[in-house]
Amino acid sequence: MTTLQSRLYRLLLEIERICKKHAIPYFLVYGTALGAVRHQGFIPWDDDLDVAMLRPDYERFLRACQAELPSGMFLQHWTTEAHFYLPYAKICVENTTFMSPLHAHLNIHHGIYVDIFPLDGVPESSCISRIQFVLLRCLRIMLEIRFANLPNPRLRNRLLTRWVRPLLSGKLINHLYNIIARGVSVESASRVRNMFLVYGERRETCDAGWFAKPVYLNFENGSYPVPSDPDAYLRHVYGDYMVLPPFDQRKNNHATIVDLDHGTTR
Repeated sequence: MTTLQSRLYRLLLEIERICKKHAIPYFLVYGTALGAVRHQGFIPWDDDLDVAMLRPDYERFLRACQAELPSGMFLQHWTTEAHFYLPYAKICVENTTFMSPLHAHLNIHHGIYVDIFPLDGVPESSCISRIQFVLLRCLRIMLEIRFANLPNPRLRNRLLTRWVRPLLSGKLINHLYNIIARGVSVESASRVRNMFLVYGERRETCDAGWFAKPVYLNFENGSYPVPSDPDAYLRHVYGDYMVLPPFDQRKNNHATIVDLDHGTTR
């Protein structure tokens, strides 16, 4: 493990502790699940860690974190930080910096983190599902206008940032986002979706059975839960996931400003 990955792994240990204490199911997903299958740990060049929970478990986890997280870690959520720019949660490490220029101007903690994604039920009607997806994508664009320093200096972006941003309430957008995302109960749904990554509708829509009961795979120094059919899940998300990317693509760019010993709050 790199030093950064070692710090992320400590966060995973806390998530595991809290979930085990409160009997909250969770799953390693995306590149973290891929790392568990292909590398039995982190992908060597990876710089993040992703966890998902069904919506009711996610809500219980957020409540448990308020009392359970130890000193030096905190729950970052749009209800806990006024200028937090995402509609889902992160568990962060204080007194560290892991920051992108897109959000460096925001008055929030910019520490290293683990993403915690809720999974919601997908409507059975393809028409309603598509409408939901489009609405969420529009709201996600509104969040980017509200909070991100758009990198392209074109006139459109300058106008959006200067004139539209002050009119948008981040909390209102996030509140609406979560209301729409929770439209279908996961208990009655045959498919679930991470409603918060809205740029790949097919990729994010998964068989609910994969998240009914986890299987456990080795990940670094322990054994952790992944979707019940990890091969089917990873093929759905990544295609032929066992093929390594070209050497020049073996990198991650979640942050460009990284300091594991000092924190930054704007």
